[in-house]
Amino acid sequence: WMENVSDLHKQLAHIHSSYLLQMQGCLETVTSACQEKMEACREHLVSAGVYDSSTVYEVMNEDFLPLIAQHAAKTREQLQNTERSLELLLSSQQSQFQALFQLAQGAAHTWDTHTTSYSQLETSFQESLRKCRALHD
Repeated sequence: WMENVSDLHKQLAHIHSSYLLQMQGCLETVTSACQEKMEACREHLVSAGVYDSSTVYEVMNEDFLPLIAQHAAKTREQLQNTERSLELLLSSQQSQFQALFQLAQGAAHTWDTHTTSYSQLETSFQESLRKCRALHD
């Protein structure tokens, strides 16, 4: 059964990796969407004549791009922390599964030993019973 548990453990690790990749993809999608939205706002401000192109470009680069970059960096750091946590979790689970397997092996060995001892004792009692019957017959 330890082989089955190990296979499940590998599947779990694969699922973790898959979700981490999906989250990284989502981060890239959101970052791109923010940059596209910023560009659309810049174009709208310039076309509406609210500000000239250089002023809007300066404001976007000084105020908005750093916010987008800061958000992306913070999210990447959280993803790295999540990845490290999952690696520690998988390692801990593997150790716990191994300890459980060793415990189960020990219990099975103890059971086999007791079963063998009781079987030998039963055989001895049957032999004694046979001898007693033979004496009284």
